[in-house]
Amino acid sequence: MDLVVLAPVYNDWESLACLMGELAGVKPKGAHWAVYAVNDGSSQFPETIAVPDGISLNILHLSMNLGHQRAINIGLCYLLESQPNWERVLIMDSDGEDRPQDIAALMEKYDGKNLVFAERRKRSEGWAFKSFYVAYRTAFKVLTGKVISFGNFSLVPRYAVKTMVQNADFWNHYPGAVIKSRLPYTAVRTERGNRYAGESKMNFTNLIVHGLSSFSLYLDTIIVRMLMAATALIMVSIGGMGLVLYMKYISKVAIPGWTSFLMAIILNILLTVSLFIFMIVLQHLNNRLQPPSRPLDYYKKFIEDVEVRG
Repeated sequence: MDLVVLAPVYNDWESLACLMGELAGVKPKGAHWAVYAVNDGSSQFPETIAVPDGISLNILHLSMNLGHQRAINIGLCYLLESQPNWERVLIMDSDGEDRPQDIAALMEKYDGKNLVFAERRKRSEGWAFKSFYVAYRTAFKVLTGKVISFGNFSLVPRYAVKTMVQNADFWNHYPGAVIKSRLPYTAVRTERGNRYAGESKMNFTNLIVHGLSSFSLYLDTIIVRMLMAATALIMVSIGGMGLVLYMKYISKVAIPGWTSFLMAIILNILLTVSLFIFMIVLQHLNNRLQPPSRPLDYYKKFIEDVEVRG
């Protein structure tokens, strides 16, 4: 087959039908594209979905709602183990926000070695989402030293999928795991599309959970940076207390009587925070003693049925 398209779906079948039509419009003549829609535990399902000529539709029905990122990972596991005749997979949302007309730009950039991501020039969501997104990217940069400037929309070679399905990081956050795994990638600037139908299933709570999932991949780096920051603050506080004691008992400079008491409170707070961080470090080190799990080993238990259409 010429191209495999992987798209998670959750109660958004009208959009999937629109996506199928648009894929048919951008597909080269004579090419065959196979669409694998991962039904992420939807409670609604249509009786029919029109499948255009030159495109096949395969629906992986999951037994429960696992979330966008895990649905993608399960789909990749299934493709690698069950479908031998493909060399690249296009990962995209089915709601229209990832535009099919941008597929040509991704394929033009594709060289068989690098993953090719669609990097949006600008976002068209509301101010609340944009504010959260800016705060998230800033915090991610400060805590990890990395930058995430793309989402799931990407063209991925088969060899990279073999790495992904054996790495537990990809179970939680696909873009962050790509950066951490050091798989080679490049990006193409694109615009965000408009939803085909309905409203986004991504609420503010889901956005926060999605952001925290990316942080979870870099716990080692985050913990070390927090320890370094806490140590620096303690040293500064101790130096400040020493300066206050010097000014109070040795020098003749008058200082307020509450200054030393305030410094003691600050030092106590810093010591408490440092102890808390130290306990987190111990817990994290204990977790590292456990062998890592591979999504490839357990993904099948979440697939209830595979339906073939077209």
